[in-house]
Amino acid sequence: ADVLVEHGGIPKIAGWGLVVLIGLYLGLLCGGFAWCVNRLAQRSILLACVGAPFLWVTLEFVKEHFPEISFPWGLLGYAPSSNLGLPQITTLTGIYGLSFFACAINAIFAWCDASTETPVRTRVTVLVSTLVTLLAVILIAPRFVPSVPANHYARAVQLNFPEVNDYPANWYPQHAEDLNDIEQLSLEPSAKNPDLLVWPETPALFSFEDARPLNRASQIGVKCGHPLLAGS
Repeated sequence: ADVLVEHGGIPKIAGWGLVVLIGLYLGLLCGGFAWCVNRLAQRSILLACVGAPFLWVTLEFVKEHFPEISFPWGLLGYAPSSNLGLPQITTLTGIYGLSFFACAINAIFAWCDASTETPVRTRVTVLVSTLVTLLAVILIAPRFVPSVPANHYARAVQLNFPEVNDYPANWYPQHAEDLNDIEQLSLEPSAKNPDLLVWPETPALFSFEDARPLNRASQIGVKCGHPLLAGS
């Protein structure tokens, strides 16, 4: 709520109301998934485990595209992305394919545990086959990913200016020393020879009312001799 109040400019009560609304919305999605899988499981454990990955990916898509309060962070597909081989399927399916893969593996494990009508030998065979296949993919797939050496380097300089609603006339003189430090950090020699300078956050650097900070940034870019990329 404090973030919404500080950066959204809304009353604190409204901020807490939005937090509660987002929590309810996300909770309904997770609860809806559990309810649907439970309903399917009442008919068949196999049907529930087959349907779970499709339901999960559908709800992730809804979560990411819901108007105004969409929340695309923390998708299930991010979990296995540390393995270089697995994320390659996202070139065809996007993050949802990786989420489907992760949910499907867990659904297989759930079926092996809960499908009591299936012989134990069959379930153990499926479980071991899945584990062996998954382990093989994790170990072998990264070997097919080309190794790309780093031929280019970027230097990122965090400006760390306080965020303000307006820029007083004395802003530039007050932060002249800070700008000197930024210039020194941006231009200091490096063995990597960076060919891109990045200022990832610039909440209070550029102002239409005062061109001096922008001119200073331009001068730093010229001295750097490489492109300067600034966020906002």
